[in-house]
Amino acid sequence: MGVSRKLAGAGVIAGLSALALVSSPALSSAQVTGTWTATVSGAQITTTLTGLKTTLPFNYCEGYVYRGDATAFDRANMVQEYLITGTDMVKNQVLAGVAGSGTSTNLATGEYWVVTKCKEIGDTSYQFVGAPVKVAVTDGAVAPETGSVEDVFSQFGS
Repeated sequence: MGVSRKLAGAGVIAGLSALALVSSPALSSAQVTGTWTATVSGAQITTTLTGLKTTLPFNYCEGYVYRGDATAFDRANMVQEYLITGTDMVKNQVLAGVAGSGTSTNLATGEYWVVTKCKEIGDTSYQFVGAPVKVAVTDGAVAPETGSVEDVFSQFGS
Protein backbone atom coordinates (compact mmCIF):
# COMPACT_ATOMS: atom_id res chain seq x y z
CA MET A 1 0.00 0.00 0.00
CA GLY A 2 2.91 2.36 0.69
CA VAL A 3 4.29 1.87 -2.83
CA SER A 4 0.96 2.59 -4.50
CA ARG A 5 0.56 5.84 -2.54
CA LYS A 6 4.04 6.96 -3.61
CA LEU A 7 3.22 6.13 -7.22
CA ALA A 8 -0.13 7.88 -6.97
CA GLY A 9 1.58 10.93 -5.42
CA ALA A 10 4.20 10.98 -8.16
CA GLY A 11 1.45 10.72 -10.76
CA VAL A 12 -0.39 13.71 -9.26
CA ILE A 13 2.80 15.80 -9.19
CA ALA A 14 3.65 14.85 -12.78
CA GLY A 15 0.09 15.62 -13.85
CA LEU A 16 0.16 19.04 -12.17
CA SER A 17 3.53 19.81 -13.77
CA ALA A 18 2.20 18.90 -17.20
CA LEU A 19 -0.93 21.00 -16.59
CA ALA A 20 1.21 23.99 -15.59
CA LEU A 21 3.16 23.71 -18.85
CA VAL A 22 -0.01 23.55 -20.93
CA SER A 23 -1.86 26.35 -19.16
CA SER A 24 1.18 28.62 -18.83
CA PRO A 25 3.60 28.38 -21.77
CA ALA A 26 7.19 29.13 -20.91
CA LEU A 27 7.90 32.84 -21.01
CA SER A 28 11.45 32.04 -22.05
CA SER A 29 10.04 30.98 -25.43
CA ALA A 30 9.32 34.66 -26.13
CA GLN A 31 12.02 36.03 -28.35
CA VAL A 32 12.62 39.29 -30.17
CA THR A 33 15.25 39.12 -32.90
CA GLY A 34 16.62 41.52 -35.47
CA THR A 35 19.62 43.72 -36.11
CA TRP A 36 20.22 47.33 -35.27
CA THR A 37 22.69 50.12 -35.77
CA ALA A 38 23.44 53.29 -33.85
CA THR A 39 24.55 56.33 -35.83
CA VAL A 40 25.62 59.72 -34.54
CA SER A 41 24.64 62.92 -36.29
CA GLY A 42 25.62 66.13 -34.56
CA ALA A 43 24.55 65.77 -30.94
CA GLN A 44 21.98 63.00 -31.51
CA ILE A 45 22.07 59.22 -31.69
CA THR A 46 19.70 57.38 -34.03
CA THR A 47 18.91 53.72 -33.54
CA THR A 48 17.68 51.84 -36.62
CA LEU A 49 16.16 48.36 -36.28
CA THR A 50 15.84 46.01 -39.25
CA GLY A 51 14.47 42.50 -39.62
CA LEU A 52 12.62 42.75 -36.31
CA LYS A 53 10.73 39.55 -35.50
CA THR A 54 8.68 38.60 -32.45
CA THR A 55 7.30 35.28 -31.28
CA LEU A 56 4.50 36.88 -29.26
CA PRO A 57 2.41 39.99 -30.00
CA PHE A 58 4.62 43.09 -30.09
CA ASN A 59 4.44 45.79 -27.42
CA TYR A 60 7.24 48.35 -28.05
CA CYS A 61 10.98 48.96 -28.53
CA GLU A 62 13.20 51.65 -27.07
CA GLY A 63 16.74 52.90 -27.46
CA TYR A 64 18.66 53.53 -24.25
CA VAL A 65 21.71 55.74 -23.85
CA TYR A 66 24.01 55.07 -20.90
CA ARG A 67 27.12 56.87 -19.69
CA GLY A 68 30.27 55.76 -21.49
CA ASP A 69 31.89 54.66 -18.24
CA ALA A 70 28.87 52.60 -17.14
CA THR A 71 29.59 49.10 -15.90
CA ALA A 72 25.87 48.32 -15.52
CA PHE A 73 22.98 49.28 -17.75
CA ASP A 74 20.65 50.50 -15.00
CA ARG A 75 18.71 53.67 -14.14
CA ALA A 76 21.68 55.14 -12.26
CA ASN A 77 23.78 55.12 -15.45
CA MET A 78 21.04 55.97 -17.96
CA VAL A 79 21.29 59.29 -19.76
CA GLN A 80 18.06 58.98 -21.72
CA GLU A 81 15.64 56.66 -23.48
CA TYR A 82 13.64 57.11 -26.67
CA LEU A 83 10.92 55.20 -28.47
CA ILE A 84 11.74 53.27 -31.65
CA THR A 85 8.84 53.29 -34.10
CA GLY A 86 8.06 52.20 -37.63
CA THR A 87 4.97 51.97 -39.79
CA ASP A 88 4.95 48.16 -39.54
CA MET A 89 5.80 48.01 -35.82
CA VAL A 90 2.17 47.44 -34.85
CA LYS A 91 1.31 46.79 -31.21
CA ASN A 92 -0.49 43.49 -30.46
CA GLN A 93 0.71 41.81 -33.66
CA VAL A 94 3.41 39.19 -34.17
CA LEU A 95 6.08 40.90 -36.28
CA ALA A 96 8.01 39.34 -39.12
CA GLY A 97 10.97 41.29 -40.48
CA VAL A 98 9.87 44.89 -39.85
CA ALA A 99 11.96 48.04 -39.41
CA GLY A 100 11.88 51.19 -37.31
CA SER A 101 14.02 53.93 -35.86
CA GLY A 102 14.25 56.41 -33.02
CA THR A 103 16.45 59.38 -32.19
CA SER A 104 17.73 60.76 -28.92
CA THR A 105 17.54 64.40 -27.97
CA ASN A 106 20.78 66.41 -28.05
CA LEU A 107 23.57 64.92 -25.98
CA ALA A 108 26.77 66.48 -24.63
CA THR A 109 30.07 65.61 -26.26
CA GLY A 110 31.33 62.30 -24.91
CA GLU A 111 31.16 58.53 -25.18
CA TYR A 112 27.94 56.62 -24.62
CA TRP A 113 26.70 53.04 -24.60
CA VAL A 114 23.61 52.47 -26.73
CA VAL A 115 21.29 49.54 -26.06
CA THR A 116 18.13 48.43 -27.85
CA LYS A 117 15.42 46.71 -25.83
CA CYS A 118 11.96 45.49 -26.80
CA LYS A 119 8.95 44.03 -25.05
CA GLU A 120 6.34 41.61 -26.25
CA ILE A 121 2.86 41.56 -24.72
CA GLY A 122 3.13 39.65 -21.44
CA ASP A 123 6.89 40.19 -20.97
CA THR A 124 7.81 40.98 -17.40
CA SER A 125 11.20 42.39 -18.41
CA TYR A 126 12.88 43.82 -21.49
CA GLN A 127 14.54 41.69 -24.11
CA PHE A 128 17.86 42.95 -25.48
CA VAL A 129 18.12 43.03 -29.26
CA GLY A 130 21.77 42.42 -30.14
CA ALA A 131 24.73 43.63 -28.13
CA PRO A 132 25.37 47.09 -26.64
CA VAL A 133 27.35 49.47 -28.86
CA LYS A 134 29.67 52.27 -27.73
CA VAL A 135 29.52 55.51 -29.72
CA ALA A 136 31.16 58.92 -29.47
CA VAL A 137 29.28 62.20 -29.79
CA THR A 138 31.91 64.68 -30.96
CA ASP A 139 29.68 67.58 -31.93
CA GLY A 140 27.53 67.51 -28.83
CA ALA A 141 25.47 70.15 -27.15
CA VAL A 142 27.69 72.45 -25.11
CA ALA A 143 26.72 73.52 -21.61
CA PRO A 144 26.73 77.30 -21.09
CA GLU A 145 30.08 78.62 -19.94
CA THR A 146 30.40 79.23 -16.25
CA GLY A 147 32.74 81.68 -14.59
CA SER A 148 33.38 83.22 -11.25
CA VAL A 149 30.91 85.52 -9.55
CA GLU A 150 33.30 88.42 -10.29
CA ASP A 151 33.16 87.60 -14.02
CA VAL A 152 29.37 87.74 -13.97
CA PHE A 153 29.24 91.04 -12.06
CA SER A 154 31.91 92.58 -14.29
CA GLN A 155 29.60 92.05 -17.28
CA PHE A 156 26.99 94.26 -15.61
CA GLY A 157 29.39 97.04 -14.56
CA SER A 158 29.37 96.30 -10.82
